[in-house]
Amino acid sequence: MKQQSRRGGLPLLCVAAVASLHIWQHGGLVPCNVMTMTFGNKYRLDKNDLLGSGGYGKVYKCVDMQGTERAVKQVFTANPEILDTEIEIHRHLGQHPNIVQLIDVYDNEGGDSGKMIVMELAKGGELGEYLEKTGKMTEEKAKGIFKQVLSAIQHMHSKNVLHRDLKSDNILLCTDSTHDINHPVVKLIDFGAGHWSKTGPLQASKFIGTLQYMAPEVVIARGDDFDASDAAQIESTLEIEFKKRPFGIRKYKPGPNNKGARILEVIQQSRYPGDPLGQAFVSGVQNEWVVKSVNGRDVSQMDFEDILDLMGDRLLDNSSRGAFDGSFKVTGDNKGQGKVLPKVEMVDLPVKVQYALMKPKPYDSKVDVWSLGCVLYHMVAGTPPFPPEEEDVMAGRYPPIPGASPQLTDLLSKMLVVNPAARLDANAVAAHPWLR
Repeated sequence: MKQQSRRGGLPLLCVAAVASLHIWQHGGLVPCNVMTMTFGNKYRLDKNDLLGSGGYGKVYKCVDMQGTERAVKQVFTANPEILDTEIEIHRHLGQHPNIVQLIDVYDNEGGDSGKMIVMELAKGGELGEYLEKTGKMTEEKAKGIFKQVLSAIQHMHSKNVLHRDLKSDNILLCTDSTHDINHPVVKLIDFGAGHWSKTGPLQASKFIGTLQYMAPEVVIARGDDFDASDAAQIESTLEIEFKKRPFGIRKYKPGPNNKGARILEVIQQSRYPGDPLGQAFVSGVQNEWVVKSVNGRDVSQMDFEDILDLMGDRLLDNSSRGAFDGSFKVTGDNKGQGKVLPKVEMVDLPVKVQYALMKPKPYDSKVDVWSLGCVLYHMVAGTPPFPPEEEDVMAGRYPPIPGASPQLTDLLSKMLVVNPAARLDANAVAAHPWLR
């Protein structure tokens, strides 16, 4: 089973292997009974040549005026800015032998929001699918693939771009007249999670990617180790007065040592005017914000459950309480008929709650090196080094690969390092003896 990515972008898969996509209703370019069409005055496609489809569009094989086969992804989206950012990054990368090439981009016709994105047709399958079918590969074969992926990443970093979702499913193994299955051409795809630092250092701070291949500092960037009592960590604050309960925040999460409360999910809709479930969102409260004070009382270092008891901001009574850490007592049948006895007394309404936006914790290009190490381990061991659990990723402990060469073991030990300061960068990886 493929693990889902956390991202805001749209994958630009333009290949024969697009099994992760699912069905999408037909778009508005041409009537559904017309199967052949032209677009951009230079491309022709037959809708029978469908390579794959998904929630945001369809991928077809097409041909240009010279008869060269290409791939075109017809994308439909309500968030054109996100798609434009991905296209901008892909176009900025330019040509590289191990990055699928972006050729043309056209607006959808017929008033549909989205794009027709033309790329090279990379005939092949995903590395992840190959490993799922065949299991681990030899170090020699893995080395040939790894060198090409590393070259693509070095190129991206030289362009001040982070990939941030490097994984086996985003690497294509392609064959042509000069390469066989044992020596495939590698193409890196999917820049929906990419980040281009147009000015300044190559840094980002968004929690994005696929957990099983995600560097620990990307998880940390989400803000789990926040301390709202430290003014140096606070970007800004906002105070909201609530006159009704609940406030409209569905989920919270505690900070380190179960102190403090961070918002995980704000309800972003109102059912009717004055609906209490829309209060927080309408007032400007956002996900990832931290509860700083309640009626002027600083709660930064208060126990997580006590903060929620103090505010009385529970969408449900007994059933939701059972999802937390047990610092409460429930009487009755625990089916909505009993009483919840909190440790602290709930404040009266109206109540003023101050929220803090914490400063981001930036990370650099070494996040791609961690992910690249996960890919290398996956190729030689047959499974990724970490299960898709945050605790395992943050600990950075992985089982040794039986029979692995000392040089490969050494390289992995210098790539899969929790502390990014002690981790190799991409250029240092390229100079490692295992790659000679």
